[in-house]
Amino acid sequence: MNVWKETGGACAADGHLTVDLDGGTADVWRQCADVLYASRERTSAEAEALAARTLLRYPGCLLTLVRYEGGGCWAAVRAADRTVTLPVPDASPRQCCACVASLLYPAVVRALSRHHARQGPATEPPDEPRRPC
Repeated sequence: MNVWKETGGACAADGHLTVDLDGGTADVWRQCADVLYASRERTSAEAEALAARTLLRYPGCLLTLVRYEGGGCWAAVRAADRTVTLPVPDASPRQCCACVASLLYPAVVRALSRHHARQGPATEPPDEPRRPC
């Protein structure tokens, strides 16, 4: 998904790689993903645990969404200190968590950018730098 926006002579783009954890995709794609989601339904407890574990396992991933029974999904955001639930309609198609993730990702990036801009420049590099793909 690419969203282009004219910004005073510069062109900014939101492009991110989204990968389904349940899709049989090679792990190399998961390692490069900005967003990981699970299309298979799980219990609420399993979904919450998988969302959090996924962020730990894939340090380059910023956002995970895992669908749970009853039509919702658990979201985990790397910059947050907790997971939050996002409502997904019961009659939604299987890939709805992927759509929610793709819509939520730019908002998360924007919020993190504003937060880091207010913080000023970092005094030390992060412990685990993101690896280029």
